[in-house]
Amino acid sequence: MPPQVVPDERERPPVQFEVDSEMVDNISTLIDADQQGMVMNLVADLYPADLSSLLTHLPFDEAKQLFQWLPTEDAGEVLAELEGGYRKSLL
Repeated sequence: MPPQVVPDERERPPVQFEVDSEMVDNISTLIDADQQGMVMNLVADLYPADLSSLLTHLPFDEAKQLFQWLPTEDAGEVLAELEGGYRKSLL
């Protein structure tokens, strides 16, 4: 019998995310209020593709701020999901 793998308790499984106007409005308000910790808690479990979708639904200045708050590794994964023109503007 193969050994059973026990997940690390510190790791949270990614969640499925649907971009809706309420979520975008809430995150936008938090970004405007410079609530980095709260925003990062809300987006911590999102897949890179979901984060890229969220970025494209936010006003550009807020998307840029959120992108700058992302850890380097996460930001790189999100960049890979973005369209070329948007990626270039964001950088």
